[in-house]
Amino acid sequence: MLIPVVALALLPLLSAVLILRAVSIGRKMGAPLWLLNRRPRLQFLGVLVCSPLLIAVNLLRDFGPVTVFVISLTGLLAFAIALTDLLYSGMMGVYENGIVWNSVSVCFSSVTGFNWVDPYTLSLRITGRSNLLLSNPFQTNIGRLAECLEDKLSHPR
Repeated sequence: MLIPVVALALLPLLSAVLILRAVSIGRKMGAPLWLLNRRPRLQFLGVLVCSPLLIAVNLLRDFGPVTVFVISLTGLLAFAIALTDLLYSGMMGVYENGIVWNSVSVCFSSVTGFNWVDPYTLSLRITGRSNLLLSNPFQTNIGRLAECLEDKLSHPR
């Protein structure tokens, strides 16, 4: 019974860490130049509500210790993924100092170049990391992102 109680107690701490991380990234990126204004996906709201319930199932049923651990960990991971997506969905776009795209942020100072993978995907070359793929189902969004990248890379501040 200790594992699900600890997992439920970790949810507020996990929320605080993820919210502080999103706020920190927002400050680091600077003022928005172009926001995608992606609406939050409703399935993540459902996951956010159901993941604590999944953990609580362990308190109602008599599972083995490994099963309790796996169910609790699954609930924690689902909660973290859902909250991260919800936080970053409103931040997605191009900022003064970088890009926030699908829960990933990158500063322009670490981008050495980019190339098109297909009409819906850009591959960014990042110093000290592997390439970062940014994609969107709308070609106009990726085109606008490429324009912003060309401008920022050709006129660094």
